[in-house]
Amino acid sequence: MLIATNRIDANNRPNTSTQGDLERIPSGAGILIVGSDNVRIRTNEMAENNTFGVAITQNPLASQDPRKIDPNPNGHEVRLNVVVNNGANPPPGLPGADLFYDGTGQDNCFARNRFKTSVPPNIEASFPCH
Repeated sequence: MLIATNRIDANNRPNTSTQGDLERIPSGAGILIVGSDNVRIRTNEMAENNTFGVAITQNPLASQDPRKIDPNPNGHEVRLNVVVNNGANPPPGLPGADLFYDGTGQDNCFARNRFKTSVPPNIEASFPCH
């Protein structure tokens, strides 16, 4: 899947969902990848989102799924995005950042993005694209 050439600014409306896993999505998420595989995120602009610009994380509810799905995000590529001024007002318990990766899964990489903050720090050096 390719997510490209989008502008996602100030996506900060409250999450009013009452549907199980959807109600757990924090307000202020630009692009949030949860436990999926092989998504390419390129040439997007994300700014002023309260929690994240781009976040890649495992699926915390996978163990409850009777299909025994893999919870880990694998094969994601985040390149050539402008991701600035995100993460200034995250909900309690979540770190705010332009780029966020929880370190789970395999073959996830970040390269040539314009950003100021990341979790972990130096995300492009820690998880480079080859």
